[in-house]
Amino acid sequence: MVWAILAAIPLLFLLLLYAVRFHYHAEYESPAVLRFTAGMRFLWIRKTLAVEPGRALWGHENENEGYAGDDDDLFEESQPAAAAPGEAPDGQRGALRLPDAWALGLARFRARLRKAGARWILDPGVWRLMLRYAWGEGRRALWLLGPRLESLHLGLSDAYSLARLAAVWSALAGMFPALACPVSYGFGARESEIRTRVGGRFTALGVLIFALLSITSIPWAGLYSRYADCWRDPRLTRWQKRVLLP
Repeated sequence: MVWAILAAIPLLFLLLLYAVRFHYHAEYESPAVLRFTAGMRFLWIRKTLAVEPGRALWGHENENEGYAGDDDDLFEESQPAAAAPGEAPDGQRGALRLPDAWALGLARFRARLRKAGARWILDPGVWRLMLRYAWGEGRRALWLLGPRLESLHLGLSDAYSLARLAAVWSALAGMFPALACPVSYGFGARESEIRTRVGGRFTALGVLIFALLSITSIPWAGLYSRYADCWRDPRLTRWQKRVLLP
């Protein structure tokens, strides 16, 4: 009986995660009318958040409009007072002094660590590993979000061009099921217009699976081996020197 209860706890937890559902929508009518909506639903609890970046950007006012001073004054006020010559800073007074040999070894270790890190960041092998990981993460993100085109409206002043565009879109929608959605056409419009709505849904269980796959797919072994090589030989090549020291 006890083992059955213990085995049911993880299943109940996964069931609760599956019951937590998220949805999002993006609506575009013009650069000024761009709306993002995201929401969460769990049993009888529903929360929705809507954001309009276009109005937020164009309606933004300068926050520092009432400040008439100089930026250098703010920088000088934020700097701590310097210590007198021959005195230790306030945060280091009373600290123990390391032996010269230890301080020299620590300085060498930090210099080697910095050089190895610089070469590791500019190593092409590390870039290949990270690009491969980013490609896999992008595919998993699309699998999680599952974006789909929900509606589309196209309008042109030239009815003949709009008819040809409608024929091309109909052919593409037949070839790619992701483009199949209700489409309306505005014949005789005064100017070109486009209105579209994109949305998707996913669950908290999908987020958990996405996080587990993302963590376990990080190429730790490859990154560590590349850093070990850079630690053994931290000297930079010519092109790496040109990147760091232009």
